Amino acid sequence: MSASEGDLEKQKRRHRGPLIGMALVVVFAVGLIGYWVIGEARDGRSPIDPTLPGASPEVTAPVTAPVDDPPVTATPPAAPPTPTQPAN
Repeated sequence: MSASEGDLEKQKRRHRGPLIGMALVVVFAVGLIGYWVIGEARDGRSPIDPTLPGASPEVTAPVTAPVDDPPVTATPPAAPPTPTQPAN
């Protein structure tokens, strides 16, 4: 296999267009992602805090325990069984 053509100026001219096109695509993609992120931030909704504007009413209602229930307390461990005398 022989070596490729060594004219660097000709290669630079041939690659200039595709390289500029790839750079424009990257700039466009970064701009699109930035526009999306800014739009999401401006929207005001938060996936963590559903009480912010835009949340549905079903999500904002807090779940509470009934007031009539007594507080739950831990029960002490049961005493070990006492040994019984064998019948004679």
